[in-house]
Amino acid sequence: KPYAELWMGDHPNGVCHMAEGGETIHAWLATTEGKEFLGSLLSIRLALSIQSHPDKALAQKLHHDRPDLYKDPNHKPEIAVALTDFVGMCGFRPVSERSAFCKKFPELGSLLGADICRQLDENVDGALKKAYSTLMRADGKAVAEAITAIVSRAPAASYEAHSFAIELDRQFPGGDVGVLSVFFLNIVHMVPGQCLYLKANTPHAYGSGNIMECMACSDNVTRGGLTPKYKDVEVLSKSLVFESRSASILEPSHVKCGAKCEASTYAPDDIDDFDVMKGFRERSAVKEWLDMLPSYPSLPPAECLHPSGVLERPLAPSEVLTSPEPEDQGNVTSVLCWPVARGTLDILPMSAGLWVSSSFTPQSHPTLPDD
Repeated sequence: KPYAELWMGDHPNGVCHMAEGGETIHAWLATTEGKEFLGSLLSIRLALSIQSHPDKALAQKLHHDRPDLYKDPNHKPEIAVALTDFVGMCGFRPVSERSAFCKKFPELGSLLGADICRQLDENVDGALKKAYSTLMRADGKAVAEAITAIVSRAPAASYEAHSFAIELDRQFPGGDVGVLSVFFLNIVHMVPGQCLYLKANTPHAYGSGNIMECMACSDNVTRGGLTPKYKDVEVLSKSLVFESRSASILEPSHVKCGAKCEASTYAPDDIDDFDVMKGFRERSAVKEWLDMLPSYPSLPPAECLHPSGVLERPLAPSEVLTSPEPEDQGNVTSVLCWPVARGTLDILPMSAGLWVSSSFTPQSHPTLPDD
């Protein structure tokens, strides 16, 4: 059952507040060495719009020229980690596939025109940009008629894009040009744990599934379809990377200590805005986790994805608590524990030496329902 979206971070358009005291995360970060961050949990019911995000140079220009649409001057690379099976679109298909679709669906070819179809078939320089820009600018009535004709046919088993177009038209009826983007963009499938890296100026859309996103702290989006919102076709046509490339599946680095303890880190190697670590240990594997866990140089927000669990960290020497009762002398508390519930976001001190146990369910803390 899809739930919608849960955003967390300190972007000015949607700042989170600390549960205790109501202070904004932005203000709290100003007193620490933490970095700005923006993340989300997406549970997708309807496909999210075809879109791209600008690089830094373009973001600065767009924000300067049109601050009503582009809210900040920052770039927005992002990653999407699959929590369930996921289907989406990312980047442009190989030349041979685009050309084949123009022949398979003559209505698509008619929208583009014979000359552009020929250029696609011959892989002429600039043909992809010309074709996609022509599609985005096509007359709305002609687009609607082409979609109606295409989706009225029974889908061929060998053409996943056709079935996807039929589903997208069901979700966005009336001739949304984004439905036809399935014939230009790669369809991407991920299983839980896989990660899609979305670089600047890369067209993409999310179709179904649950994912966790992490991104640079920006709200800049250029849309091109599957949405009633404003579609900035001119910016898309000028800014997209018009290259045939497969989707960038980001492989995590794994560290494992036996069967009870492991961590995976998703870290794009060409940006330093963020990385994401997924960790799990059984409650008995304290030493193994401490031996394995890196000390992160930036603020680590921790999102609880299990029904409930416990966050724990070692106490500094000055924090160690010794029982004042004579019979308990020598009993030292060297670990600080607090319960968390699924859906909570816990902001942790710098280099806290945190470890997470999801195998323990505290009876005193409410959990969210599973359905």
